[in-house]
Amino acid sequence: MIWFFHVSLVNRRALYGTPGVPVANTLARYTYASASTSVAMTEPSVSSYPFDGDPSSDEFADVFERISDAIFALDEEWRFTYLNEQAEELLDRSAEELVGEVVWDAFPAAAGSRFREEYERAMTTQESVAFEEYYPPLDRWFEVRAYPSESGLSVYFRDVSDRVEREREIERRERALRRAYEIVGSTEFSFPQKIDALLGVVREAVGTDYAALSHIVDEEYVFEYVDAPADADLEAGDTASLEATNCERVVATEETLVLNDVAADAPELADRAGNAEWGISCYLGAPVIVDGETYGTFCFYDLEARTEDFSDWEVTFVDLLSNWVSNELERQRYVDRVAAVNDLNGIIREITDAAISQSTREEIEAVTCERLAATDSYRFAWIGEPHPPTQEVRATAEAGVEDYLADTAISTDPEADESFGPTGRAVLTGEMQTVQNVRTDPVYEPWRDNAERYDYRSAAAVPIAHEETLYGVLNVYADRTEAFEGEEGSVLAHLGEILGHAIAAVERKQALMSDALVELEFRIGDVFGEWGVDGTPVGPIVVDEFVPVGDGEFLAYGTADESTVGVLEDLAEGAAPWNDIVRLGDPDEGGEFALRLSEPPVLSMVASRGGRIEQVVIEDGDLVGTVRLPQSVDAGQVLDYIGETYPSTELVSKQRTTRPTDTVQRVESTLTGELTERQLTSLRAAYFTGYFEWPRDATAEELAEQLDVSSPTVHKHLRAAQSKLFGALLGDASG
Repeated sequence: MIWFFHVSLVNRRALYGTPGVPVANTLARYTYASASTSVAMTEPSVSSYPFDGDPSSDEFADVFERISDAIFALDEEWRFTYLNEQAEELLDRSAEELVGEVVWDAFPAAAGSRFREEYERAMTTQESVAFEEYYPPLDRWFEVRAYPSESGLSVYFRDVSDRVEREREIERRERALRRAYEIVGSTEFSFPQKIDALLGVVREAVGTDYAALSHIVDEEYVFEYVDAPADADLEAGDTASLEATNCERVVATEETLVLNDVAADAPELADRAGNAEWGISCYLGAPVIVDGETYGTFCFYDLEARTEDFSDWEVTFVDLLSNWVSNELERQRYVDRVAAVNDLNGIIREITDAAISQSTREEIEAVTCERLAATDSYRFAWIGEPHPPTQEVRATAEAGVEDYLADTAISTDPEADESFGPTGRAVLTGEMQTVQNVRTDPVYEPWRDNAERYDYRSAAAVPIAHEETLYGVLNVYADRTEAFEGEEGSVLAHLGEILGHAIAAVERKQALMSDALVELEFRIGDVFGEWGVDGTPVGPIVVDEFVPVGDGEFLAYGTADESTVGVLEDLAEGAAPWNDIVRLGDPDEGGEFALRLSEPPVLSMVASRGGRIEQVVIEDGDLVGTVRLPQSVDAGQVLDYIGETYPSTELVSKQRTTRPTDTVQRVESTLTGELTERQLTSLRAAYFTGYFEWPRDATAEELAEQLDVSSPTVHKHLRAAQSKLFGALLGDASG
């Protein structure tokens, strides 16, 4: 068995006395089991070992050469009696200076510290003590073991600063990992709260003053989240040119960038504005990848170069959490989009139900805004309608916000700055417009205050249109960036189409159910010049019926003398608004014809409002038209639209009238609600083509060619329409 002992060194004379004088040094049991600081004894029964001899003897020297710890001895009056070389080195004092000095006088900072407390306890109890303590004047951590005897105290100590620092570093890392885990796993924190907390945790862990989660929009660097000193001129929402930052390298390579000293590690980046002007001297940044594209960076930096390099652990920590941010943003984007799409599909069903139940346009618009604002996907919504006289957009419905346009100007004038936003562009282009980040998109600068006031990050303006008629613009706002991309944007655009169709259907039904009408007669001077057509037909042209055939096309049935019809045929090959003309009936009996019109703006607009063009007469180059509109329709708006399309338009008369009450008109009103659009189109085209004359002026094949469908399809629609017509007539007669 091996026994371990410590050497009690309290007799100053034994160490520095006269050679040849017997010395009694006690070897007591050494309980600190360290092979480097122990003397092995092989006699278990020995409790003390008398040693007499010269301290310079080989045996004495052999004992202490085998002890690597620093050692000093104190007598019963706390005076130094011995220090070995290791102790001199660690205490930065020589034995000659300290022997004979009271330890508390030589090291006054220890007098009120744990060192004195433990030493006095050892002497009082005559039991060894062991502890670790930091001594500020020497900036070192010591591991200490003190062994008492009746004549003093033997102290063994070593510098464990490196070990303590390593242990503390491990504890610091574990603490940072634990805090990060608690943050990302929290069910109480929102994503922004988690990012704010993570930036602080990671910034402290890597030892920088600045931290940011950025979002790259085009070539702009957006500080989405920031953790910086209170006196720093930096806050969330600030922007900078991407090329001025170190993050540009991260975005370009999609790899983590580590710069302990920007000037030394990447001199080509040192002159960039972000480094030169802001004084950035060290940088650690990782890419944030969302849906396969670089969203931004998760970066940490400071104004001082590193005295110690970023460790592998610090780089890995940043990489780990940048991956979490990437995955969380991607997950949230997916969840938000699915939720938004589900919300939109639900709104579309409600709008369809509202149209079927014959709701008003106002109710449809109100329901749309209310449902959008009630979802978690959007902040608020409003619908606006262009007002031609002022070229401004006026709100007709809103939800989630109050009087949004009260202090906001939105123009439809192409020359005005206020028309460059999403709403103005939607009116002018007829296409959905989006701003995916209102805080950074320069187009949105005139309305940036609104974004701050109402706390939204992205905006969409969706045209509400049907058959080339614009009813208004649906404006939707979200607190998410990139909210209207992909499927969500497509469904929202489709919502605009559904709204347009529903409003058109409701207004047509209202028009058919109401006997009160407004009749407008207007004149367009030099209409052929307006059309960009050279030459004017000689005789008058009368068009009595316009039949919509789908895809924005109409068939116009009219009469003119033979020579004029010939001119119309020639003009069909030029710039005239009709691209085809078909002669009807017997040429010897008159010049009947059918013109195919492609997307005529006025016809489409009037039809979408539930109105009807009763007749158009062109004579001496001027066009005189008569339009009948439901009383609920804004006749002034219709006239303004005609004037915008043909600037030479002038109003001839405006009067109130009522729908004819004869049986044929009442039956037509009834059937308009019962026949499908294709059935009614086929029936009207057949009637005005002369299909029902005997002998027929047009065959089913000719009628099918006009309608661009097959002959069996025409027969099918006509049979269905005739069945409903006779059913209505006979049912009415029998009642």
